[in-house]
Amino acid sequence: LWRIIRLGGPAVRAYDERTQLATLQLAILAHVRAPPAGLEDACLAHLRLKRGAILATIATWEADAAEYRAKHSGVGLHKGFEERLRIVAVDLAARLAELPAVEGE
Repeated sequence: LWRIIRLGGPAVRAYDERTQLATLQLAILAHVRAPPAGLEDACLAHLRLKRGAILATIATWEADAAEYRAKHSGVGLHKGFEERLRIVAVDLAARLAELPAVEGE
C-alpha cells in the first residue's frame, strides 16, 4: 500500500477523484442547497466568503485530472470524472453566486 501511495499510481488518483467529487457534492453543494437547521446564516456566510477559494480548488482539481490523464491515460480511473466534476462545479458556482453578500465583503 505504501508503495502505491508513494508512487501516486492510478489507485491513488482514483481515490482522489472519488474524494473530490464527494467533497463537492456532500460537503459543499449539499450545504448550499440545505444548510443545517439553526446554522443557516453562518453556513451560507462561510460558503460565500470561501467562494473564491472553493472555485480555485475546483480549477486545480480539473487541471490535475486533465494532466494525469494526458500523462498516464485513463486506465484504472473513473470514466466521466471530468464531466461529472464540471457539471457539479457549474451548479455550485451558480449557487454560490446567488448567495447574498456578507457584511464586510
